[in-house]
Amino acid sequence: MFGRLGMWLASLALLAAGASAALAEPLPRVLSDADAGRYARIFEAQRHGDWRTADRLIGGLQDRLLLGHVQFQRYMHPTAYRSAYAELHRWMKAHGDHPMAERLHALAQKRRIAGWKPLPGPWVARLELPAGVELPAARPATRAEAAESGRTGHDRAVLAQVRRNVLRDRMTVTENMLDGPRGQAMSPAAMAEARATLARGHLSKARFERALKQGDLARQGPGGGMRAGSFYAGLALWAMGRHAESHYRFAAAADTAPDHIGHMGGAADFWAARAALAAGRYAAVVPYLRRAASYSRDMYGLLAARQLADRGDFEWSPPGLTAAAVEALMAANPAIRRAIALTEAGQIARADLELRRLSRRADARGSALLMALSAALDAPATAYRIARIRLNSFGERHDPALFPLPDWQIDEGQPIGRALLLAVARRESGFDTRARSGRGASGLMQLMPRTADYIARKSGRPPPGRAALFDAEVSLELGQSYLAYLMTAVEPDGSLLHVLAAYNAGPGNVREWQRRFGDRDDPLLFLELMGSLQTRLFVRDVLAAYWIYRDRLGWETPTLGELAEGRWPFYSPPPRAAAPVLIGRGGIGAD
Repeated sequence: MFGRLGMWLASLALLAAGASAALAEPLPRVLSDADAGRYARIFEAQRHGDWRTADRLIGGLQDRLLLGHVQFQRYMHPTAYRSAYAELHRWMKAHGDHPMAERLHALAQKRRIAGWKPLPGPWVARLELPAGVELPAARPATRAEAAESGRTGHDRAVLAQVRRNVLRDRMTVTENMLDGPRGQAMSPAAMAEARATLARGHLSKARFERALKQGDLARQGPGGGMRAGSFYAGLALWAMGRHAESHYRFAAAADTAPDHIGHMGGAADFWAARAALAAGRYAAVVPYLRRAASYSRDMYGLLAARQLADRGDFEWSPPGLTAAAVEALMAANPAIRRAIALTEAGQIARADLELRRLSRRADARGSALLMALSAALDAPATAYRIARIRLNSFGERHDPALFPLPDWQIDEGQPIGRALLLAVARRESGFDTRARSGRGASGLMQLMPRTADYIARKSGRPPPGRAALFDAEVSLELGQSYLAYLMTAVEPDGSLLHVLAAYNAGPGNVREWQRRFGDRDDPLLFLELMGSLQTRLFVRDVLAAYWIYRDRLGWETPTLGELAEGRWPFYSPPPRAAAPVLIGRGGIGAD
């Protein structure tokens, strides 16, 4: 019954050491060791509906700071407890600032009793720090994104119609519309974007001549549409074997100052370098590779850096966070004390919820400290969320928070290792254990319930049920099994591009793309021709994160070398003996 508790007790010293490693000074304690152990046993007992044991342990608590979390777990138990309205009302009055308050408030509204006092609503206190608190150091990002320029209402309506038509493969109708009065009323920038969208649609159907024509028409306009059209025209020429001609289109895409970088990233620069090499324009290769490498956390940037023998500039030293700064955070908001106490009790996911809720009301200085504290407390969802906001809003880069290493139990003896699992979880859920998509994909690994049941049965396990998918370790275990299954579900076995595409789009779509484009032995071209933008971005993002995680773990990156050389990257299991996590500066070097 208490298997998870045993694992927590065995690793308590390691958790404490890991938290302190991210601080310039020791992390202040909130709970005594005795209370931390009691809370851990309370949460475990209540998970199984053992209220008698839980009540006995609650009676022995010296610090009742986490009773709001304990009561929430009990009142919202899916099967073993039915909460009364009076209990829910009292909880909202006492604990309305807790991260689960919205869920409990919704239940209380359904069970409301006429004649009671008004039901208190959820609330979040702002996190504002006094001046003089030392903030963690940050590094500037290598590339910053600018905002996209505005469009007219007519432009937006026509572009929306173009996108719908392309999804339905109504290409000729769309081309006629753009040639007619509706197209003539568009701004040049919107027309260029519409033509580029058409070019992208033709590429996905292997209609390369028509893709080239629409891409070249897009090149006549300004802005992002011109850049995208040039890139898609270059891909069409490359797919037809006209590599030398493609260089001019890729170079036009790479040399155009974009209105917004969007999903292009370092792709245009990398393909311009690739085409320059194929065309014999050797002097242009290295400058384009250097520009591509400036997108240092993008797949194409990492490929370019590998070709330049550049190890990169990763900084894995944890953000400095003084004890005085933590004390200031605790004084500024009670949620900080609860979050630290929860980690001391082994409740990382609950601590993450506290910090994430608070981050939405933190000022710029508070969010920087919250990010560092989240990393120190092994709360990856909040650390990652804040790090992305600070990257996009302030141009700051915090590598340990952008690529966190949460202390989740992962079976390191399986072929699918920690680096690939974390890379997928980072893209799928942002490390949010409660994530759920509109289609029903749930948990860290965003598995559909039917997929999870199928994989569980194939592995000889009982179906997990929808609620279990929100358990981090269940989700990781099933994701690990699903990735292992996909390694042989699509051909060729173990091809990382095909496996990741199948994880996102399903094996059936990957087989269709193989049928359409599979005669070209060019993995990067296959990636760019995939019919789903979501899948292309998924593969690019997961590959980049996978290589970066292997670097952080001190492992070699053979698939990065394979793809940089134009070969299919085939997955290789991680080292059986886990390497120590690198602390300090890192880089993706030669294998």
